[in-house]
Amino acid sequence: MKSSTAANQTSPPADTLSSLVLPDMWLLLQEYPSPQSSFTCDFRKLYFDESLQFNYLYRIVLTIYTTIEGMINMGKKRCFFIGHRETSENIYPLLYAAVEKHIIEYGVTEFIVGKYGNFDRLAAKAVIETKQKYPNIVLSLLTPYHPAKRPIKKPVGFDDIYFPEGMEKIPPKAAIIRANRYVVNHVNYLIAYVWHPASNAQDLVEYARKQNLIITVISI
Repeated sequence: MKSSTAANQTSPPADTLSSLVLPDMWLLLQEYPSPQSSFTCDFRKLYFDESLQFNYLYRIVLTIYTTIEGMINMGKKRCFFIGHRETSENIYPLLYAAVEKHIIEYGVTEFIVGKYGNFDRLAAKAVIETKQKYPNIVLSLLTPYHPAKRPIKKPVGFDDIYFPEGMEKIPPKAAIIRANRYVVNHVNYLIAYVWHPASNAQDLVEYARKQNLIITVISI
């Protein structure tokens, strides 16, 4: 009888593979998924389908690939943005300077930004402009909704679309908040522009502080 994907994802498969690989590799598979990698998506399906021929080989290949990818990602430094929808254009010079500082001084190589409001638009603009000087920088667009349900086209200047794992079951009304928190849990830095004391943006900044992120708060 075929085991369900959900059950397999809760704990490592109790089969021969457990004696062939390190226990931490299962954790790496969960901790370092690559939502943008079709290779990973295809092999995750193979990993959890015990009925496929040569399944053990597929599992070993996926484990090796995920382990290497996880080691690479551990060395990456990522930065997220949070701010109010009605942000003024006047902050752009400060926002651009903050982005460049994170690249030069902190070694950030990937920026993740949403698409809701003027702050997100200005943050994306700042990263796209700095990419002209630092072409190795990656800009990812965060989407809280599954692309199959709400198709989204990659905007000009972006390198990929980032859909957090596990968001499929989140109600649409809570999707943005949950997606933002997911990203905070997977980045090193946060650039923020908040002034409303009771807002989702301010709540996320406080949450980021509890996660020990390095936070740059822009003020004018």
